[in-house]
Amino acid sequence: MSSSHKPLYSTSNDNSGEIKLKQIELTENTHGDPSLLPSPCSSQATTSQQPNNNEVTTERRCWICFGEDKDSDGKWVKPCPCSLVAHEQCLLDWIAENQKGRSPMKKVLCPQCSMPYYLFEHRSISLACLESIQSVARAAAPYLMVFGLGCSILVAASTYGAYTVLTLFGRKEGERLLGPTNSWTWRTFLALPTIPFALIASRSRLADGILPVAALVLLRASAPVVVSWPPSPALVVGSLPWIRLVYFTFYSMVRHHLSQKLSIQPPTSRTRSRYTRFSLYHYTNQEIMDQRDQSSSTTTNNLPPNRDSQDADLLYGRSHRDLNVTIMGALLWPTISGFIGNGLKQIKYIRYYFPEAFHRNLLGGCLFVVAKDMAILLYRYKRILQRRSRRIRPFDEPSSPNE
Repeated sequence: MSSSHKPLYSTSNDNSGEIKLKQIELTENTHGDPSLLPSPCSSQATTSQQPNNNEVTTERRCWICFGEDKDSDGKWVKPCPCSLVAHEQCLLDWIAENQKGRSPMKKVLCPQCSMPYYLFEHRSISLACLESIQSVARAAAPYLMVFGLGCSILVAASTYGAYTVLTLFGRKEGERLLGPTNSWTWRTFLALPTIPFALIASRSRLADGILPVAALVLLRASAPVVVSWPPSPALVVGSLPWIRLVYFTFYSMVRHHLSQKLSIQPPTSRTRSRYTRFSLYHYTNQEIMDQRDQSSSTTTNNLPPNRDSQDADLLYGRSHRDLNVTIMGALLWPTISGFIGNGLKQIKYIRYYFPEAFHRNLLGGCLFVVAKDMAILLYRYKRILQRRSRRIRPFDEPSSPNE
């Protein structure tokens, strides 16, 4: 049995072949039922609604201002093989905007196909030379800025180094050591700028292990040391790291005494501060165990679990250190030492045993460091006592006179 049927109607339309093919397909899909076929009117309507694919649009749109032929004026240009077109003035303005802050000789690329835009423009030799000079100056500007900044830091560090020498040794002795500037050697130009950086580095933990060894090298490289009173500046400078080590021991003992009074557990090897690690005094295992037992009993009876760790962080200085305060303290130390040294000069016995300004200023700086550290320990001790005395006051309870 044949599954094809003859069409029920014909048409004289230009697209009659296409309509007949569609009628055959519909006949096969309806299994030979003529009632399910569409009417000729509906087929003609459907055909009339279909767009004509043979028509090609010639509308141009500027990809910069989005203007078209109907609503914009200007010359149209197509500078690259891609589909982008634009008004000539729009493209010239866009190229000028992209060349801001850069060399006018630098090519501007198409944002779609990355092809460079080529321009017809008036060129001259003088303009090309000036543009080359501008490009070189613009490329060398960052390096010149870094060089100038480095020279400024070098001059400032050298000035501060000379000021430190004059402050610690006194004006007469300092001028004798420095000498006239036209006689400075490379050692002087190298040593003076390192003074501020050495002062800042002395406040770090790395310097605690390097300074004693550097002091021995300095004493060995200097002239034969003669023990006398007052001692020579080389002997004093070489002895400072070892005096500092003894001071760390004294500081650790005082702080350990405060930790016993406050029932705070001593720090472990990983959490020790610089004063504890580089001191000659170390906690014994029995002391640590006794402190742990006492601290645990106190914590169980009176304090919350995290209170003891907070008090230990405050007493042993394990909190975050302010870098600005550290740098400013290191740079202000020579000035404070000279100020205190001038005050010590007024004391008869100090002036008799320390006749040189260098020894008085250095003694004043050491006294300042000791007084500052003891004041910090006292502040931490009082702060821990104040924290432990805290309690929440009910809103209906009247405040006491001490609060």
